[in-house]
Amino acid sequence: MIIREQLEHLLRIGVEFVVVGGQAGVLRQAIEFSHDLDVLIRPTPENAALVVEAVRVVTHVGTDAETVLSRDFQQYVDQDSGTELDVHLKLIAIPDFGSFSELASSDVTQAAPARRPMLVRGRRAS
Repeated sequence: MIIREQLEHLLRIGVEFVVVGGQAGVLRQAIEFSHDLDVLIRPTPENAALVVEAVRVVTHVGTDAETVLSRDFQQYVDQDSGTELDVHLKLIAIPDFGSFSELASSDVTQAAPARRPMLVRGRRAS
């Protein structure tokens, strides 16, 4: 599954997340390329339940909300396709979702290239 499809699933399901890692750079049109998708999630029980669904849809791996909320980092890989979704609760430079979500943009295509943020936030489905 390509990254665009992974992001579409996360957004459709309504996961609150921020794209981090290599794909954040790709979204900024950086020259580096990454094959996995790293997301920093809002660590709430409701969002964790949505993450569980997204992990199942994207990677065909089962998990549960308790596991999602109990580990700072989880790596889910579809054994057949190699599709990888890495879920973070915090990062070294970003202690949690809330501390950075205000700086992230939900639509980097609307920002001027020089002012595009490194992260892209998914919105709660309405």
